[in-house]
Amino acid sequence: MSRQAHISPSPGTPAPALRKPLYLDAGGIREVRVEGPALRCRMAQGPDRHFPLARVSRILARGPVNIRGDAMLGILQAGLTITWLTPDGTLTGYALTAAPRPDALLDQRLEDLAATGELADILENWRLSRMRRLIMEEVAPHLGWMKDLRARGIRGRAGGIIRRRLGIRWEKEIRAFRPLSLSLVLEEWRRMGTSPLWLDPGPERADLAALLAGLLEWPMWRIGLELPAAPDLSSWQARVRFFEEHRPAMQRHTRKLADDLVRHLYSVVPGAGI
Repeated sequence: MSRQAHISPSPGTPAPALRKPLYLDAGGIREVRVEGPALRCRMAQGPDRHFPLARVSRILARGPVNIRGDAMLGILQAGLTITWLTPDGTLTGYALTAAPRPDALLDQRLEDLAATGELADILENWRLSRMRRLIMEEVAPHLGWMKDLRARGIRGRAGGIIRRRLGIRWEKEIRAFRPLSLSLVLEEWRRMGTSPLWLDPGPERADLAALLAGLLEWPMWRIGLELPAAPDLSSWQARVRFFEEHRPAMQRHTRKLADDLVRHLYSVVPGAGI
């Protein structure tokens, strides 16, 4: 992939009005600034490129991308999040927008459950139940009969199958894909109007972004088990291409999980046991 700033295409989806992720690679960009309703990227080689903010769903920046203050302000005012990676693809952090009006009801529900001291247990029990469901639906059918369906054993069995068949260590690849999965989760919570307080909360609050991103491991295992051949994952650009091929399915899982968690939070009766 020669372009270092691009809006990734949605496979088989020509509709130009759809919002799409914008990937920025410091190696090919000199500066990002805002120009009217669009971002203007000064490229290291070739002409400047323009990306209308109205067409961007989220932004993922790799390396020390020079994003000017006016561009940062425009990005956040447009209701977008930025996920930052080091040059080797390791997650550094993210910038969260406060532009979408937070869902006051959901935010209050989280506050109420936290005040009772039950929120952490409620979220953990939900996570474990959904992880078991994802294992049964996404991974177990590809493994044959197994007496032990605990996560560690499933990872070992699935990883061994993929390694023998394709010669790749898929668990390592899943860890490398996690920042990309996290960017999907942030986009979904932003769409739902979730307060940033619950997306980068620190130790005193539950981290809803990390909660869902961790569960997306299991659809990634299914993708690995269904690969017909070893994919090219030799570079960050190749990894992005691969992830974008599977983004529609991953987005569906993200939305389903987020909706399910919100319904669960509203269904819990505080003080009635977990």
